[in-house]
Amino acid sequence: MRLTLTVRIEGGLVRFGSEISNDEPHTIIRELHFPLVGDCRLAEGDKLLTTFSGGQLFADPLKRIVAVGNNPPYMAPSQYYRQMDLKYPSHTWGNCFAFAGETQGLYFGSHDPTFQDTWHGLRVYPDEAGAFTMLEAGLYKYPNCVAGQSWSCDANVIAPYSGSWLQTSRIYRKWADTWWHQREVPRWIRLMKGWQRVIFTHQYGERFFRLTIWTDA
Repeated sequence: MRLTLTVRIEGGLVRFGSEISNDEPHTIIRELHFPLVGDCRLAEGDKLLTTFSGGQLFADPLKRIVAVGNNPPYMAPSQYYRQMDLKYPSHTWGNCFAFAGETQGLYFGSHDPTFQDTWHGLRVYPDEAGAFTMLEAGLYKYPNCVAGQSWSCDANVIAPYSGSWLQTSRIYRKWADTWWHQREVPRWIRLMKGWQRVIFTHQYGERFFRLTIWTDA
């Protein structure tokens, strides 16, 4: 296996690139955790900003992560770390999160035009006394790189910023503007007075209505 990591400054962002080549028979490289910021020292009052369920702000991030890490969806190694589960796109609408203060913060984002699954790494590890006090944050990717193949990612960024938490949306929107374009709204939608949702056949097979197609004889 060969792993090449790059770090560069780009327009106020720190961009982290990675490239994997897998030449090991019968081996799949499934995960890559990069970048990781270990032992994060948050300022008093900093909050965890996520895009979970459309957007949520959590006070006392360390305490929050430790609390939810006691209730994992499977038998996790909670003696080694506590983890808050946030994955894009299933848990979050945006591929980013941040530690936000009143006047500054730290932004993490995966500006990935392939929209690949990305785990937002939020873990707390025990210190020498065994208390869970050491915060780690980062981004996890899933290459699933089989023998004989290569994989690369140049999408993960970290950015310190000044201002309110609104600055994080500006960072993400600047990237989104490179690929997203507003389509013209059709005239029939602009003139529509309302919207009604009709389910003809339920997902479990029950039929509520039958579709009748009218044609000119």
